[in-house]
Amino acid sequence: MMNSSRTVTRQEFLKQMSLATAGLWAGGCATTAVRAPRRIAPDAKMRVGCIGVGGMGGNVTAELATFADVEIAALCDVDPVYAAKKMSNFQGLPFYKDYRVMLERERNLDAVMVGTPDHWHAPISLAAMQLGLHVYCEKPLAHTIEEARLMARVARETGVVTQMGNTGHAGEGIRPVKLVWYDGGKHPPRPAELETERALGDNGIYFVGTEGVMIAAGWSGTPRLVPESRMQTFRRPDKTLPRSVGHRREWVDACRTGKPEDAKSGFWYSAPFTESLLVGLLPVYAGKRIEWNAQTLSATNAPELDPFIRKRYRRGFDLPAGIRRPSRSGLRFLG
Repeated sequence: MMNSSRTVTRQEFLKQMSLATAGLWAGGCATTAVRAPRRIAPDAKMRVGCIGVGGMGGNVTAELATFADVEIAALCDVDPVYAAKKMSNFQGLPFYKDYRVMLERERNLDAVMVGTPDHWHAPISLAAMQLGLHVYCEKPLAHTIEEARLMARVARETGVVTQMGNTGHAGEGIRPVKLVWYDGGKHPPRPAELETERALGDNGIYFVGTEGVMIAAGWSGTPRLVPESRMQTFRRPDKTLPRSVGHRREWVDACRTGKPEDAKSGFWYSAPFTESLLVGLLPVYAGKRIEWNAQTLSATNAPELDPFIRKRYRRGFDLPAGIRRPSRSGLRFLG
């Protein structure tokens, strides 16, 4: 239960954590069978367990807590001292150091928020999805190409609602367009309309339309017509396209209605997006052109890149039981 009427001291917070986690360590969640997605009754609050709450995850937790139909039900972080800096307003909640213990004990969760370092994103998200829990996971979504592929597949197989934390996708500046990518110091042709004293930056978007050109700064900046004089006289049309209610609110609404496609940065979108970016880095690591086999997840002319594609996990810290990893042959799966 949340109570913001008073805060707890760090000593009290650590004491609560110790009582909740003393003597607990599990080799994995007890149940590996895939469960149906959690259904949330219209008059019930959506119960969220937040994992990795000391950094960005703490900010996400704080925003979720502002939604009247959401209840922060449990917290988890390996560093309770660091987490205490952001969690002092969450009095009396169960606190865990091991996400596996939290998933095993908190049987009434509807969803999890994953805000850990990125090498933990896939193991935690996959375990939660197997349990039928909806998942909000901060970016970058996955640590390897294989993890991105697995996250997309398991999200599709389980039918849970997912969302990657690229909040810019809920902004006004992003709409579907044909994309041409420039990198490595390369730039698109300079727009004829651009003022002579202005330069194209190294981070941004350049829109070419039938009646003019717009340039947006990086980080989902708002597009502006060029030259700037056109922007000053431009009258914006009335808004007719549907707008996002907010990146995290969008995820909550999709969880409540059970419609994964309504979370516009769900793993159905963000996992292939992440995979393509990670594949694009392979030639950078190799220093040469690579031949990519998407079926077998392999750089056929650069086997030395395999550690960047998939990784070996430490014993006790690997992917959840029951997750089928694609083999290098592409014809069978590794358990």
